[in-house]
Amino acid sequence: MKHKIKNYILANDFDLFWTLTLDDSKVNAYDFQLARKELQKWLKYQREKYGRFDYLFLPEAHKSGRFHFHGVTGQMFPILTEARSAKTGRLLKKKGLQIYNAENWSNGFNTVSKIVSKDKASNYITKYITKDFMQIPRLYKQPSYLVSRGLKSPNILYEILNETKLDEFVPSFVVGEVDSDSNKFKPNISIFYLNLDKNGNPCQEKGIETFLKLKQEKSPDGNQDSL
Repeated sequence: MKHKIKNYILANDFDLFWTLTLDDSKVNAYDFQLARKELQKWLKYQREKYGRFDYLFLPEAHKSGRFHFHGVTGQMFPILTEARSAKTGRLLKKKGLQIYNAENWSNGFNTVSKIVSKDKASNYITKYITKDFMQIPRLYKQPSYLVSRGLKSPNILYEILNETKLDEFVPSFVVGEVDSDSNKFKPNISIFYLNLDKNGNPCQEKGIETFLKLKQEKSPDGNQDSL
């Protein structure tokens, strides 16, 4: 799922990054299904108001159990006002980028920023997809994210490269066997998940997890034995 969401963001023209929180006096932020329905209603109303636009939203559960949403939109043009500190009145910026508030979200607090790097936006939003997130009981068998129809899918290139060109990268999936002499895992096939940088060179995000799978060998009776 993490790669799928990242690819959606990279392949489409999203231009705004959103964080939407819920006011408990208006929406029960502890009820995921209810919170999700309110977000769906909001997205439907925005399409009626602004016309068709692209979107992708992902829930995040706070340690307290309350839910809020992070997402991206494209070709949606809400009225934005520059966010200011309630104490000092100064403009609020994050890493040099101005933060905005949108008047069209009335279910709680919101912040909006303009996307200047799709790579950074995709990395930021997918960092919320963790093992803890996937194991939340309330999300069991629930759609984990909301996405508009008709989004472009990325063009994925599969290429066999010389091993020396892959030394600096971490494989995402490895199939191999345990060497009987050294009792060490010996890889046979490695699959790398790579992107291309602005110069067209292979690159890889940090924190890649490698999944190992042992080959199965046929036993004398012809059945598959797992090592």
